[in-house]
Amino acid sequence: MTRCVKRAKSILGLTSALVAALFCAACPGLPGELGGDGLPTPRNTRPLLVILWDWHNIDAPIRPTREQVERLVFGSHHSVKDYYLAQTADAVEITSAGVLGWYDSDKPFEHYAIHPKPGEPGADEFVSGHSEKWAEAIRKADREFDFSIFDLDENGILTQKELAILIVIPQAKPFGTVRWAHGREVPAPAPLEVDGVKIGLIAEAYSGFQAMTYPGIPLNFGVVIHELGHLIFSMPDMYVRSPYRPGAYSIMDVSYTDAQVDPYNRYRRGWVSAREISQSGRYSLETVEKSHEVLLLRRAGTNE
Repeated sequence: MTRCVKRAKSILGLTSALVAALFCAACPGLPGELGGDGLPTPRNTRPLLVILWDWHNIDAPIRPTREQVERLVFGSHHSVKDYYLAQTADAVEITSAGVLGWYDSDKPFEHYAIHPKPGEPGADEFVSGHSEKWAEAIRKADREFDFSIFDLDENGILTQKELAILIVIPQAKPFGTVRWAHGREVPAPAPLEVDGVKIGLIAEAYSGFQAMTYPGIPLNFGVVIHELGHLIFSMPDMYVRSPYRPGAYSIMDVSYTDAQVDPYNRYRRGWVSAREISQSGRYSLETVEKSHEVLLLRRAGTNE
């Protein structure tokens, strides 16, 4: 097998501004580590493999072509790659390890959507049809892709930092998840292993037609950005009940749009610097893309 690598040009095509960059430094329950001194780090790369798998849902729209998906994710304008170059202050580049497929499902759509329970007619080594579809998609891609070459530490486990895997599935409405891949679930759970390496977390994105889709491509832009935010950058969902909920100012909240990463997540990952505000007053703040600075507000009398 040969490695499938397709590099795209690096052009920052995003100009949208996040003007509401005032935020509270302490958002309870959200993980993350401070990025050194809070300044952008030297650019590093995150290889991404996109697998196109079709379970032939009769309610799904016409699926995008492989070239359309490649342009949306790795293209030179308004792409997922350029989105994260802008959000990370040019510190992290998502590079292409390939776009493979379309692969057709081995079984009818209903088998995965309403998976038979153990002992029922049609039951197999999976309990969840979702786990089965992820395993099937990755095994089909394995016929033309060598996963083992991305196991850089040669420990037999492929992490999402070594190779992020995104499975794209046609569906009328956008949706996505990040889950552990399994090779089987019956009689006991077992890891998914290909080319001698175990696959860890993977992301899936149901294509969907909704706002902010790349012009002419039936694949929602926001769902891919949101799920890769989980998979590659370990960002949490922000659509929780909280006085700090960012709403339209975070792609981790309003998932299916082209919203930006909120200042809190940028700060926690070292993509912006912070100017601490200790008293009331007037403060000017440029767009985050230009200044890469946020204003840090703390609760009175605390370090939070």
